[in-house]
Amino acid sequence: LPAGSDSCATVTSAGFPLSFAQERLWLFDQLVPKSDLYNMPFAYDLRGPLNITALAESFGEIRNRHAIFRTRFTMRGNSPVQVIESHAGEALSIVSLEHLPASARRAEAERLTVEEASCPFDLEIGPLMRARLLRSGANEHILLVTLHHIVADAWSLGILLSELQELYTARIRGAMAALPGLPIQYADYSVWQRQVAEGEAITEQLNHWKEKLRGLPAFLNLPFDRPRPALPVFAGGQQARKLSASVSEEALALARREGLTPFMLLLAVYQILLARYTGQFDIPVLCALANREREETQGLIGPMINVVALRTILANNPKIREVLMQVREVVVDTFAHQDVPFEMLVQHLGHEHDREPGRLPLSQVAIAVSAGGGLSLELDGLAVTPLYTNRQVARTDLTLFVETRPDGLVTMIEYNSALFEAATIDRMLRDFESCLSGIIADTERRILSIRLFEADIAAMLHLPPGRVHCLSPLTPTQRDVYVASQLAEDPKPLRVVVTLPLGPGISPALWRDAIMHVLDQEEITHTRFVTYNHQLFQFADPELSIPH
Repeated sequence: LPAGSDSCATVTSAGFPLSFAQERLWLFDQLVPKSDLYNMPFAYDLRGPLNITALAESFGEIRNRHAIFRTRFTMRGNSPVQVIESHAGEALSIVSLEHLPASARRAEAERLTVEEASCPFDLEIGPLMRARLLRSGANEHILLVTLHHIVADAWSLGILLSELQELYTARIRGAMAALPGLPIQYADYSVWQRQVAEGEAITEQLNHWKEKLRGLPAFLNLPFDRPRPALPVFAGGQQARKLSASVSEEALALARREGLTPFMLLLAVYQILLARYTGQFDIPVLCALANREREETQGLIGPMINVVALRTILANNPKIREVLMQVREVVVDTFAHQDVPFEMLVQHLGHEHDREPGRLPLSQVAIAVSAGGGLSLELDGLAVTPLYTNRQVARTDLTLFVETRPDGLVTMIEYNSALFEAATIDRMLRDFESCLSGIIADTERRILSIRLFEADIAAMLHLPPGRVHCLSPLTPTQRDVYVASQLAEDPKPLRVVVTLPLGPGISPALWRDAIMHVLDQEEITHTRFVTYNHQLFQFADPELSIPH
């Protein structure tokens, strides 16, 4: 990357182009102003003798060090630009709660935490990082930090906390922090990215993606509890489930045996589950990559992530091992062609459904897998405890988060609460564990043989669990025929009439017996239909009698 950090750090009036990721976030802000959807809040309970001056100076040094925290976004002519200011106001604001009765301080701190996390930013005015300290007593504080995604990503948060820890420790010890110099600023990266986007290498990768994503489904038929609103709604909820230690251990062991990363295995499970829920077998899932292969970007704060679409084809009821191998190939290929900015790819693909209100481009579901541990912070002389900030927003219809903790896998789904009930998501998490268990048990079985909803459907129909097997969603054609049959004035059992020419010397009775034998072998004559979790399913019931 060509360095121009000196000019970026000092110029206050010149405008720099936005990166592709910043441009997408800026456009969203123009369409949905005063939204907190892309706020990135985190909070810590601090117990002990806090040096407030050292903390404030540490935040101030971070702002001076990273020009992105002194950046605002405005228009120059017909284009948005990022403008770097020499100063950006106070680095840490302090709110005292000591005037309140001790019994009321906790409730007020919780209220302020929620208020801070959901307070929108003004991209044109800035600053786009806020740090507030709630003081309940000499040794009781809560630190609230909120950033806008246009100036940071998840990797950036780790850099921010690491530098805060280093700077605070140095100040209270009267020493100099040993932070390495920054070879570039984020504005340098933005300029470089725009230049590279016009090069031959990106064009080749872009053509590769166009071919890989050709014929992508317009949407997935997810089991919504409510119809999608006409206008975008980003209200969200979260449901979590900790997988058993045995399933977690066996899953990671399976990944090692099959030459997979944990991410590859968990992506395969998620895509198989989505196929079983939707009855579709072309499953694209979005995933954010860190996009920090270059050494200059390792310590740089800014939205470096690039979103990719991981597409797996599950047609013809493949074996689980075949799916695992396909997913591995898809992930490896994606990493080899990850330089095309997501926003640039969407623009060139030009999907019609990408312009529908409330739908994300390419897919409405996403996945993120992390090693767990969260955003840790250690400050000398203090007991620091991360606080959970309950964000009631969702950027996708469904995003599956999986943490690979030492004590097992923890799954969490962030969902659009305008579309789903919490109970539906809870079932989905249980089904995810059941699907994973089925994959662990036998990778040679086919994906439609994994037992998922059988027990629930059997209980609903008051049948023994063994009466419900070979369960699968209806195909779109089957669904249309079934619905039409139910809407008819005189509904009758579904019938299929097949006309076959009789060869010489073959009696109709012989043909009938041969056909019924084939149908019985395939369990076609014993099919039942049921609505479960807002989806139509079919399953084989050997005790269902159909007259020949």
